[in-house]
Amino acid sequence: MAGARLVVSGDTGLAHLAFAYARPSVTLYGPVSPRLWGPPADRRHRVIWHGTGVRPGDPHGRSPDRRLLLIGPREVLDAAAADVAVR
Repeated sequence: MAGARLVVSGDTGLAHLAFAYARPSVTLYGPVSPRLWGPPADRRHRVIWHGTGVRPGDPHGRSPDRRLLLIGPREVLDAAAADVAVR
């Protein structure tokens, strides 16, 4: 993780390690708003979330949160490419 050029993950322990190591990241958020557990304000970190407000869903639910399912591959690839362009 410490040497990663870019970390793409859901809002899990991997994302938080990327934040701690100050590695560039693209993090996908679903049930919990990035306002609650998102990365520090830093241009190296990109957040993708299709929610409103901060009312969380169930991060331990039996099925993926609907906000997470709205994130498409193109959006993730575009965020990753934008991150690479910044460096």
